[in-house]
Amino acid sequence: GKLAQANARLSQIDLVVATSCPLLVSTLLSKYGYFFVLTLLVGQHAIGGLIIVTNVRRALQLQPQLGTYSSQPTSSSSSFLVNPIATTFGDPSIPTKTKLVTAAFLLLFCTVLSPGSMMNAWLNTIRQSQPDLEVSETNIALFGSSSNLFGALATFVTPLALGTYRAGTLFQYFQTACIIAAVVSFYTVSQQGSNAGSLLTWGFLLPLAISRVGLWGFDLAERQILQANIPSEQQTVFFNSERGLTQAVSVAMTYLCYIFSDPSSFYVLVTVSGAAVLSSSIILSIANIIK
Repeated sequence: GKLAQANARLSQIDLVVATSCPLLVSTLLSKYGYFFVLTLLVGQHAIGGLIIVTNVRRALQLQPQLGTYSSQPTSSSSSFLVNPIATTFGDPSIPTKTKLVTAAFLLLFCTVLSPGSMMNAWLNTIRQSQPDLEVSETNIALFGSSSNLFGALATFVTPLALGTYRAGTLFQYFQTACIIAAVVSFYTVSQQGSNAGSLLTWGFLLPLAISRVGLWGFDLAERQILQANIPSEQQTVFFNSERGLTQAVSVAMTYLCYIFSDPSSFYVLVTVSGAAVLSSSIILSIANIIK
């Protein structure tokens, strides 16, 4: 439907921009230095913020009802302020299958197996300590860009199957298979050390990048499932509650990263991440059994 297409189009724009940014920033840094790039990024954010504010004001002028809110808080909004977990999982009007899909979605934020600060820090450490593994700054930038590119590809496929629990589960199964392959390669690289050659790139980083097809496919399917199964008057509170829980899971994972901050302990974070992704698939399998 139109809602699925709108969700996919927004994700496509987001991921296309994210795909180009790492390579663009890497190229600019090599040519113009950090100060120029930092100034450019600050200016870009300022211009982007101005455009957003202008468009929001224009939308409110065209559709004044968008800025109208009820002065009486609902019971669900009150419970959200007290307990977001109860708002997300305690509402009896929300199907159990939908709650399980949400739980599976939350687990995917318990990971370091994606382009991010922790992964980049580990790769930079490997680049400096084990040059034989051929991990260059360009390879790290390519990993980030290719991950977003594969995610963008998922947004062209997913709308054809959005709205079904089975579609989201299949995408998550695909992600899990890629993650398991990457984890196995990671342990192989750890055991072989500098003799692993290009296994780090092709056996570990490439499956992680390809796994973004499954991640973003499931992300779009999960969004459509929630929009189809949660009453419209509860969706704002529910999505805000879910977002709060994802941030809490991310904070917990960040704390775990501080505990195991030494590069030699990165295997702990990889194991936890792999277990979280696998658990997400198991939960989705259970959701598909429930009628």
